[in-house]
Amino acid sequence: MLRTRLQVAVGTNYDVFSRYLEWMCERGMTYLVEEDGHQKVLLTDEGRETYRRIVVWINEVVHGKMG
Repeated sequence: MLRTRLQVAVGTNYDVFSRYLEWMCERGMTYLVEEDGHQKVLLTDEGRETYRRIVVWINEVVHGKMG
């Protein structure tokens, strides 16, 4: 996803978004690629697994669904 579109989608200001994105890149969850003059944010395999685990946790703890 384009970096700017992702920042708008999560609804946070650019500085906060940049810090979170840098944190995730440092931990191997995301990486940036340059394409047609734009930066895209992509998930690594570790990032996809982390996302999956977060969704499971939300479903179990917040929604009370075992899955």
